[in-house]
Amino acid sequence: MEKDEKVDVKLIEEQKAPKPKIKAYKRRWIILIIFMIYASINALQWIGLRTAGLIGCIGTAVGTGIKVFSIRTDLFFVVMLGQAIVSASQVVIVCLPPKIASIWFKPSEVSTSCSIGVFGTQMGCAIGYILPPMIVKDSNNLDDIGAGLNLLCWLLAGSMIPVTLAVIFYFPKQPLLPPSITQATLRENQEIFKTKTFFSSIKKLFLNKPFVIHMVAYGINLAVFSGVGTLLNQFILQYFEGANEDAGRMGFVMIITGMIGSILFGILLDKTHKYK
Repeated sequence: MEKDEKVDVKLIEEQKAPKPKIKAYKRRWIILIIFMIYASINALQWIGLRTAGLIGCIGTAVGTGIKVFSIRTDLFFVVMLGQAIVSASQVVIVCLPPKIASIWFKPSEVSTSCSIGVFGTQMGCAIGYILPPMIVKDSNNLDDIGAGLNLLCWLLAGSMIPVTLAVIFYFPKQPLLPPSITQATLRENQEIFKTKTFFSSIKKLFLNKPFVIHMVAYGINLAVFSGVGTLLNQFILQYFEGANEDAGRMGFVMIITGMIGSILFGILLDKTHKYK
């Protein structure tokens, strides 16, 4: 009897406990779109959430702006400086899609929103294949090449201005109310970041066999994509001289095909929840 009474008391206490308020805000989609755009611009040049977003976006904007002033044969080091800043910013950017998805979206939308966030980086790579060959024409005249590069850099810098302003003024750390019970619980039990805890978590991950297998599989996949993407132009031009734009179109189609699969599998995972 005493055990039953204890169970009943526990149930009553749980029922009386106030339920956390949760809400999925409509502007979560705007947050995702803003990220997708500046991730796209960052990837185009590579061929707490708010802080990371600001670092990634402002770093991309600064690097892009620096390259505008590098269109001279004696300023190669300036190009490398701008590109280094853009590339360093990508380290922060590639980590954000899962974070945005978990903080802003409902559990039934997490996989879909995450795949859309990754979509931005992939779109940037796809545009990076097709746009530069169209603007910077292959020519024996260095002035023509310089004019094309100058136009490309100004287009990139100009496109970063509105996106940077959007991140600064419309990219909060988190919504006022969490979109799920999980997020509500995480907020209540949020711990202060500690270096020791961080390395302890890393150690646990590398001792987790499924994680290591997943990491290796993803690494192989990304390595093949990066290798083919980097050398595609050389592969094509070795057999088809002057086919720069055709090589770009091939790379564009290759990535667009993968993007469609990314979105479809994101929706599928949200419907089935089979991913563990």
